[in-house]
Amino acid sequence: MPEPIDPTMDAATETRFRHRIMRAHGTVDVRVAKAFHVLGAGSVTDHTYGRSAEGAAIDEVFMTDRLAGFDDGVRNTYGELELRWDSRGRANDYEPISVISSGQLLALFAGRVTPLDADGKDFWRYGVDAQQFFRVGPGPRVIALRAQTEAVTGNRDDVPFTELPRLGGKDVLRGYPSDRFRDKVAMVSSLDYQFDLMPNLSASLFVDAGRVQSSVSDFETSDLRVGYGMQFDLHTSRSFLARASIASSIDGGVFFNFGLDPVFELDGRVQRR
Repeated sequence: MPEPIDPTMDAATETRFRHRIMRAHGTVDVRVAKAFHVLGAGSVTDHTYGRSAEGAAIDEVFMTDRLAGFDDGVRNTYGELELRWDSRGRANDYEPISVISSGQLLALFAGRVTPLDADGKDFWRYGVDAQQFFRVGPGPRVIALRAQTEAVTGNRDDVPFTELPRLGGKDVLRGYPSDRFRDKVAMVSSLDYQFDLMPNLSASLFVDAGRVQSSVSDFETSDLRVGYGMQFDLHTSRSFLARASIASSIDGGVFFNFGLDPVFELDGRVQRR
């Protein structure tokens, strides 16, 4: 067996690990005006990690003692405040409520993670999510633009590796494996063209571009990762039901994904795995 790799080095190797989460969380959403919301959220979480019985075990490839939190687990509290402007909806009364065809969203959030372990260090999580929808034809046919940034403070050695912002999977930077990229800052943007196929079935062509980096000031566009593909959404006139997509990227590979929530739904950070 070769010597395990230092995970802080630029060495990308697919591995698997076991992650158990025990969590209590709550969210309060106060509508201040028609489209303006103030949200407060909090959680108490216990994370434990271990080697996987399937695939390439992480401890056979990487030095897990260099992954913050892996050996002893992580126990922390998290409190967050979010300001959200959300005017998204249908463009007219003749189109389904479940399909967003106009409006915009701007969400700003910041939260503090406080370890319950004596040797842990506090850090902040903050970010922005912006969305804009343009109805370009009946059906409806929609062009959707989205930009997201999420970041954490502190040293990378002090932030548990599963708490680092990440890209890849069925929601952000589609066309890459789940959580393919991790670092202190994650930035991604997407362009979707949505159109109807049948009354209860719509499709979209999409392209995502983004990258992770060690700080906001280090942002570059020279090494962006780009994913693209097609998605199918099943819905009634009032409710979203499910979605399925096929995606690839400039680095190759084909991924099939299935989800029970809309891709433009905001990901509650107190509920994430």
